[in-house]
Amino acid sequence: MGDRIRANISTMSREFADMENLQKAAQNSLDELVNAIHALNGSWEGMAHDALVSVFNSDQESMQETLRLLGEYISALVAAQNEYQNCEQQVESRISSIRV
Repeated sequence: MGDRIRANISTMSREFADMENLQKAAQNSLDELVNAIHALNGSWEGMAHDALVSVFNSDQESMQETLRLLGEYISALVAAQNEYQNCEQQVESRISSIRV
């Protein structure tokens, strides 16, 4: 029996909500960083500026992709949870309809 997975729907829901909150916080932090870089952008020029902007743009794209994938992962987990709940309800309904 040790190889079975126990699903606790309320715990899963809290964890998924926590993941969504962390994703939103990361997006907000990235947005703040973008605003800071844009504010800094006009204050200096040169090779160091160009290098910073280039590296930042690359990192920003990577972070946006990571956040997008995280969002897809969370959505898939929520969909799986919903499917699990539907199956659980169907089983419960079928069991309760059995007359002994």
